[in-house]
Amino acid sequence: MDFTYNGYRKMIYSLREHGYRICTYRNWQCEEQCVILRHDIDNSIEKALQLAEIEKEEDVISTYFVMVTSDFYNVFSKKNEELLRGILSYGHNIGLHFDEMRYSDIFTPEDANNRIINEAELLEKVIGEEV
Repeated sequence: MDFTYNGYRKMIYSLREHGYRICTYRNWQCEEQCVILRHDIDNSIEKALQLAEIEKEEDVISTYFVMVTSDFYNVFSKKNEELLRGILSYGHNIGLHFDEMRYSDIFTPEDANNRIINEAELLEKVIGEEV
């Protein structure tokens, strides 16, 4: 695959040509042949917004997974909050990209669950929507 924005558009066209419907985590059960588009934002919320714009142009919805503990971006900065809200404004979804390696004090599933809930609540406060 050509890992460019143009290559991504071609992939979307190809999926549709082969009878796939692009779905979300909320509506995939309604389709016999579907694909869920999802993106982990590991480095750049700005690049994610560019991809979200392309998907808007192609009339597809995807889910963007955001880390609140990233070394590369701060979700709490005004600029990144605006970028995330921009992704939402295109109709996309935001999810939590949880990095359990960030914590040295997770010893039980309950510990992990508490950290996940905490991070999800923080992200919800930033974007103003349920994660």
